[in-house]
This record gives sequence, C-alpha cells and structure tokens, in this order.
Amino acid sequence: MKNKALKRSPLSIVLYVLSAVLLVYAVYMVFSTVNYLSSYFQTYSTTIGSNLGDSFNYILTNTLSYFLYAVFLFTAGKVYDAVRALDSSNFESEADLAAKKKAREDQKKAKEYAKAKVAAEKAKAAEKKTEAKSAKKADEKEADKEADKDAEESK
Repeated sequence: MKNKALKRSPLSIVLYVLSAVLLVYAVYMVFSTVNYLSSYFQTYSTTIGSNLGDSFNYILTNTLSYFLYAVFLFTAGKVYDAVRALDSSNFESEADLAAKKKAREDQKKAKEYAKAKVAAEKAKAAEKKTEAKSAKKADEKEADKEADKDAEESK
C-alpha cells in the first residue's frame, strides 16, 4: 500500500479549504484588531504598550476562536483521511495510477506539440515576410533599371 495513492475525498478537500479560509480570516482579524486598538489608544493619547494586558486580551478574544476552528477543521480532515486509509477500497488501483500517469504524459505531449505548431507557423510567417521584402526589392531594382533605360533613350 505504500506505492498506492489514497483517492481524494470531497469532504477532506472541503475541510482543508475551510481550514485555510478560517486561517486567512484569523490573520486578517489580528491585523484589523491591532489597527483598531492602535487608533483607539491614539484617540485617548495612550499606547498599546501601556495597556498591553488589556490589548492582548482583546486581540485573543477576537481572533483565537478562528485559529482554533481552523486547527479543528484541519485535524478533522487529517483524521478523516487516516480513517479512510484503513479501508483498501479507498486506494487507487495500479491501473488507475498508470492511466493517470499516461494522461499526464499525453497532456504534456499535446502542449509541446501545440507549442511546436505555433513556432512553425511563426517561422512560416516570418519566411513569407522575408520573401515579400526580397521580391519587393527585386521589383524596385527592375523598375530602377527600366527608368535608367528610359532616361538614356530620351537623351
């Protein structure tokens, strides 16, 4: 079972995503609370440092619950994955792993082919541009020669 991959469960993914969202919100709340306290203490001509105990208590009161919920949800996702790992039907088979590997390789080859095709089209366009410029120069040389001949004949 070491080389087999556990199938991804939508529930564990949801738990991890909610955990990440709550963690981001908790960090936002820390900054928001500190900003609020800073402006509050500035209004009353004092500092956070002089009221550190009250400030720390206020920050923890506003943010600790979000951090704890994030940890709980992450732990719930880990426990759910651990329980699912006990059942062998939750693992992908060797055929599934091989099919996914082949699909990734095919997708990579398709991207490389598309890039090569675009590069070839650009090279063709550049070649056509170069040919058009050289044909234009040749036409200009012929026109100059004819103009020179006409000028000589008129003399």
